[in-house]
Amino acid sequence: MKKVFSLTLAVLCIITMIGAFTACSDDAAGIVGKWAYESSDDMYYTFNEDGTGAYSFMGGDMKFTYTDDGSAVTIQYENSSAPNVFKYTIEDKTLKIEDSFGSITTYIKK
Repeated sequence: MKKVFSLTLAVLCIITMIGAFTACSDDAAGIVGKWAYESSDDMYYTFNEDGTGAYSFMGGDMKFTYTDDGSAVTIQYENSSAPNVFKYTIEDKTLKIEDSFGSITTYIKK
């Protein structure tokens, strides 16, 4: 009986760990993709899986590298001396980015 209980407990622990790792990987990949400004498809962020990206607007691109901790993204634009840190939330296909002044801008996943 003890052996069956131990085996059952071990299987439940493994299932729980698999679920936890799956949830973490979904969160980490959450910001990856193309996010258009809610009022204009001509302004958008592109976050690539490899930690690179671009902010596109009025026909131009500002390339950057980024790191993402799941609640804030740190963006280092090319030719910029200091990184920018933005808090964000993602719900469904909506990305809300908070700037350093507390203003929130909404982007829609494309």
